[in-house]
Amino acid sequence: MAKDLLEEVHAPREHIDLAWRQDEDGAPLALRNTAVGLAAIGVEPPRYQPECHPSAPSQPAEAAIIPEAGQGDSQAAFLPPPLSATSETSEGPPRSPVSHQGRKGRAAALRMAAATVLAAWDAAEQAGINDAITGLRDALAAAPRSPRASSAPRTPRTGTKQEHVLALLRRHEGATITQTIDATGWQQHTVRGFLAGLKRKGITIEVLERVRQVGPNKQGANGSYSIYRITAATAPAEAG
Repeated sequence: MAKDLLEEVHAPREHIDLAWRQDEDGAPLALRNTAVGLAAIGVEPPRYQPECHPSAPSQPAEAAIIPEAGQGDSQAAFLPPPLSATSETSEGPPRSPVSHQGRKGRAAALRMAAATVLAAWDAAEQAGINDAITGLRDALAAAPRSPRASSAPRTPRTGTKQEHVLALLRRHEGATITQTIDATGWQQHTVRGFLAGLKRKGITIEVLERVRQVGPNKQGANGSYSIYRITAATAPAEAG
């Protein structure tokens, strides 16, 4: 960018994975070849037609970042300029500015490294091809960390609604559906589904008492409720 070969533009939403960094407001930024950069790799910059004679629809701005349909196999829109012998000696081996953190960062680093190899391959006398290949190997070596082994113990989460419900059900007096709803904000069917899920995990839920109320508007489901409790024989760790 110091030689005006590349410029930063806001990455289009549909090509957000091309972003190589974020600005101060957190907006994703991508790199785009300038007219000077395109000329440096032997690509003619697009010619803009006068406003008074629009003969063809204008090309979207993101076309300079990633090739759209109908552009064939040309990768010139986002290839970096070829490396010269003078730039190698004065600036040293090229470093990819793309962050390797996260899945999108690694993918963007691989694309940038591959584009650098292609640009060096097409350059006169293939200047900088060795450094470009080294950069590509480094990008490939930055593989994502291996997933956690299935046998590794999982750290239980704390402060969750599920943990709160389990604490209510482990009390000596147990808990009702209404008490669970008041404590979590869940719907009634969510609470019943959670209790059914505990049974599938091998946690025994016992009904301490079924209470029937008498009075106006206390008929049917409105006139009865049950008190549930986890049996003492059930290990609490199994609820995770």
